[in-house]
Amino acid sequence: MNKIDQQDELPQLHLLTETDLAVRWKVSKRTIQRWRQNGILPGAFRIGRKILFKTENIVAFEALPPVDRGGA
Repeated sequence: MNKIDQQDELPQLHLLTETDLAVRWKVSKRTIQRWRQNGILPGAFRIGRKILFKTENIVAFEALPPVDRGGA
């Protein structure tokens, strides 16, 4: 088995950045950061300098009933 075949066997992670989420939800990047810091958003993690979210966690979060997030 060569290296290319081994790479094909690795699971593919689909990740979103804070900017991706801001565009997806039509809010500012700062709002995403605030929601993350307040524990509203699920499962953020850091790789290097980037804050990332698994797409599957975000899709599950979007399926939850809406709540008041304190926006004016």
